This record gives sequence, C-alpha cells and structure tokens, in this order.
Amino acid sequence: MDNLGENKYVLLALRYVKGSHSGINQGNLVWTIFTAYDINKLVGYFILDNASNNLSCFDHLSIQFNLALEGTGQLFKTLSRYIRCFGHVLNLVVRVLWYGKKSLHLGVNTGEKKAIVAENHAVDEW
Repeated sequence: MDNLGENKYVLLALRYVKGSHSGINQGNLVWTIFTAYDINKLVGYFILDNASNNLSCFDHLSIQFNLALEGTGQLFKTLSRYIRCFGHVLNLVVRVLWYGKKSLHLGVNTGEKKAIVAENHAVDEW
C-alpha cells in the first residue's frame, strides 16, 4: 500500500525451481523469497487451488512460519490461513455441470484421465 492508501502490486521474484515442482521444493523457494524481503512476519493468508503440490507447499510453509514464530506465543494455523481460489472452484463446478462427473474433460493431466477411465471401466463392469 502506498502513502495514499492505494494497493500496489509488484512481482517480488520469478525464480527457477530446481528439480521437481514438489510442495517441499516450492515451499523452500517461497520461504527463501519471504525471508530475503523480510516479509515472513507480514504474510497472512494464501489463496491456492487444491493441487496436491500446492497443499504440500503450504504445509511446508506452515512449518517454516511456526519455526519463525517460536517463542512469540503466536501460532500459524494452517487451515485458517488457506483460502480456496473461488475461480478454480467455480471452474470445477462448471466442468462437472457441462461434462458430467465421469467425463474425461474433468481430468487436467494424464494421470487423472487414466484414473477416470479406470473408474468408468470398473463402474461398467459392475
């Protein structure tokens, strides 16, 4: 926020993730950025979709926050700091309404699509 009370948005960093995009790798990178800019005590809430690596990144960051807050009497409560991205939730709902629960259009990657095919096959056999 500037002196006039207007919100300002800036890109703090655009770093390369070495190795896999696992939650721990992402969490380490984000924590490095937070501490480099000394904003780790200013961060309040996170808006994320429900990708597993995002959630494990957030879990890892929660541990880092709680280690940093150790001795202050404060606690970074994970569930109360996690906000689901409304746009992502709305997108998932619309896809189910348009394509149906068992549609391949719901799979966003090869693994999810294979799981949907296997589940549909199991239902057909049953």
